[in-house]
Amino acid sequence: MNNLERSILITLIWFDLFDYPLTIWEIYKYNFQYSISNLKTIDFREIQEVLEKSEELKKLINKKHGFYFLKWRDDLVKIRKKRYLIAERKYKKLLKIAKILAHLPFVRLIAVSNGLSYSNAKDEDDIDLFIITAKNRIWLVRFLSILVLKIFKARPTIANKKDKICLNFFLTEENLNLEKIMLPEKNGLPDIYFIYWLAWLYPIYDDGIWEKFIKANSWLKKYLPNYFPCEPILRRKIILKPIFRFFKKNCEKIHSKKLNGFSEKFYRWLQLKIMPKHLKEMANKNTSVIISDQILKFHDKDKREFYREKIYEKIRENN
Repeated sequence: MNNLERSILITLIWFDLFDYPLTIWEIYKYNFQYSISNLKTIDFREIQEVLEKSEELKKLINKKHGFYFLKWRDDLVKIRKKRYLIAERKYKKLLKIAKILAHLPFVRLIAVSNGLSYSNAKDEDDIDLFIITAKNRIWLVRFLSILVLKIFKARPTIANKKDKICLNFFLTEENLNLEKIMLPEKNGLPDIYFIYWLAWLYPIYDDGIWEKFIKANSWLKKYLPNYFPCEPILRRKIILKPIFRFFKKNCEKIHSKKLNGFSEKFYRWLQLKIMPKHLKEMANKNTSVIISDQILKFHDKDKREFYREKIYEKIRENN
């Protein structure tokens, strides 16, 4: 098996872990090429030709209704279509709350992450959001965002997570490069879960920061050289009306002049005081839970290492 065949297979194996078959265009866009010598951006036609002619790949993958997947996984086409419809329903619910979050002062970006970001949502799933805030306003934005979710009873609980909104990752606008929080390489593989998590981010509200965020994380091209950021479709996009943008910006000016940094210190103290003990104990010991004035990341059940082990095992099985 040559390098390109191997990279296509690894890409399909990764998405197979999430029951997600790929179109040829998605194989091109998400083609994973780390640690493969002398392999750079691949032309779309090259991938198309390999998929059509490779005898090695034909032993391992199938095609149905324009989707590619590993052998004996024909059921994935039906699963993908079903989950897309589930995602449509979830986006409709999400946008009702996310529109309110977008109006909050100092919110610069709201993006959907994990399964829902690429329309691979299970019915029982909650909704994960990634939020970028203005500099020195991360604690204020988190407080206001949680308050909104509490008012509308939209936060997940142990008993009910379906369609609830999980605010587990905040970032400030002056700290956009996330490469530093990747797991170190293991078994010849980088932090593949985080790489795809970043590539899957789906921005539903952008206050002029998305392009800067993508540029700051251009290192992603080392692993996904054909990757390009998505442009959300209109029905999944939040655009503030001029009057509300004006009101939001003026609220930010008033707050910055009158309260300066005092409120940020207060909201930091308040949230740390009521934050679950286990999160504070896990904080900053690794990159699963990070608590700082630039990053708030609450992935106490971090699955990155689990999925890296899974794909490593799958790659060995198919070699």
